[in-house]
Amino acid sequence: LKRALTSTGQDSGLWLTIAIFHMSFTKNRHKMGEALRSCKQNIPSMIERWMVYALLHDLEKVNAAASASKNGQSGGEGVAFRSKIARAQRAHDFAKAYLSQAYLFLSREHLDLERIMTYLDKAIISELEAHAIFDELMKEHGTTSVQLLRAYGSLLRDIYRDDDSALAMFNEANAIEEELAANSGHGRSAMAGDRASVGQHSQGGISVGRDKNKGKRRKKSGSAVLGQASKQENLIPGL
Repeated sequence: LKRALTSTGQDSGLWLTIAIFHMSFTKNRHKMGEALRSCKQNIPSMIERWMVYALLHDLEKVNAAASASKNGQSGGEGVAFRSKIARAQRAHDFAKAYLSQAYLFLSREHLDLERIMTYLDKAIISELEAHAIFDELMKEHGTTSVQLLRAYGSLLRDIYRDDDSALAMFNEANAIEEELAANSGHGRSAMAGDRASVGQHSQGGISVGRDKNKGKRRKKSGSAVLGQASKQENLIPGL
């Protein structure tokens, strides 16, 4: 796959194969999502578009379930979180669709200014709705929710073209995933050590303290990312 990717990186079928590879073998949801987005950008066929839609739908369900589990959210809070993030993502999709229609009419020889402005107005309304919901959720879950960080980063990338803030959020999400995976493996080792001796239990306590320090550093990083993102409120989306 790597050799094929270096020789031809604009083959939608190749990107789809890479996405399926990550779904089936590496279990890397982030790389799978990136491969699906690259597939959509390289003019896929109708069958490939349907496969991308189906895979993205499955990926969203897996991410939602994983996010709810990792954040330790109880029933009511988990439902509210998923409902809000679904509303924000739907508004994000509407904003992208309206912008695409506006750009399509702008490319025509005879401009229909009334229709163009209508699409732009609707894009701004949808973008503001998504932005408001994401801001609210970031204050509560921004430093722990991988799904939220990536969804908000996608809004900043797709609508505002703020690649720097979007990349910062994607990197933060990757760091959280790596830390959670490391802590999970360490937690299992600590439990085995607890059964062996009290001394190993004390070492586990020290590790927990280190994990808390990591959490504090992550919280500060998340706050900095939120500060960068909030600066984009007054931008006209996509322009």
